[in-house]
Amino acid sequence: MNRYIQEAKAFALKGNVLEFTVAVIFGLAFVQIVRWTIDDMLAPIISMIFSERSMTAMDFDVNDSVFSYGDWIEEVAIFAAIIGATVLFIIGPVKKLRSEAQSGGSPDPDTRLCPECLTAIPAAARRCASCTATSSPSAGAGPADQEA
Repeated sequence: MNRYIQEAKAFALKGNVLEFTVAVIFGLAFVQIVRWTIDDMLAPIISMIFSERSMTAMDFDVNDSVFSYGDWIEEVAIFAAIIGATVLFIIGPVKKLRSEAQSGGSPDPDTRLCPECLTAIPAAARRCASCTATSSPSAGAGPADQEA
């Protein structure tokens, strides 16, 4: 029994579980902020357009059944706002950061790769400092191109 408790403790303290827990807490807080924004800012505007006092008052009756389309519009607006904000503020920046991390950041325009050892060397260099291989400078590398 003690072994199971130790395994459960080790699993719970792994980085992924803690990150997931923090993400859920932030997500719930974010949903609440979006809900308040929709309820306090967007819902009064939509209610004003339909000449209703509130979104919850927007409904119609069919054979003693009440269809509250105001609540539905509000929930769709909340869902769309959460998806849009998630893509705009979370998925896009994270995707950009990951692509920069995988490519090693933005390439430095003042350097180029040595054709022999693939070490970054200055663009105007004629010889690699690592392997001493000779190579021609990059086009437009500076005044060193015009010598010789």
